[in-house]
Amino acid sequence: MKKFTKNDKQILHKLVEEYGEDVIATATTVVNDKSADYREFVFLYIRLLEGIRIRLREFHWETRNNSKHKLTDDMIAYYESKEDEIAEDLMGSLNYRIQVGDVVAIMPDSTELDKLIDEIDAISKEVKEFLDDNTKAYGLINIMDDLLHQTAKFKYLSTMK
Repeated sequence: MKKFTKNDKQILHKLVEEYGEDVIATATTVVNDKSADYREFVFLYIRLLEGIRIRLREFHWETRNNSKHKLTDDMIAYYESKEDEIAEDLMGSLNYRIQVGDVVAIMPDSTELDKLIDEIDAISKEVKEFLDDNTKAYGLINIMDDLLHQTAKFKYLSTMK
């Protein structure tokens, strides 16, 4: 039986604090299938990326600043493509299919673009740390490296007027 490590529990604890216990209850269940913990954790991140996409769309529609409007367009397209890459890698590496109705967005709390970018960065670093310890995650580690790099770039671009 595989149990979460202390580090995994700390990451999950942060997600519980941020998004509530009901959101990740299944991820904290001890299961016989060693890959199920990994699958559940990555799937939570996919659900968070879906919430990020929705929040970015709200920022996009709300703004009266053309620079912010274009930046959020770029961010939506980028994170949507990464969500798809992560989902496809997860399904391919574990021979697992996401079903219709499985993806329920986890909405971020941030109501300002700069804070959302910081939130994306912090959570993505935690996910990357989790994946670094998982031997099945080679493709996802590369995707997360790229995602963190691009998030830093978005952070810089968000400071421009």
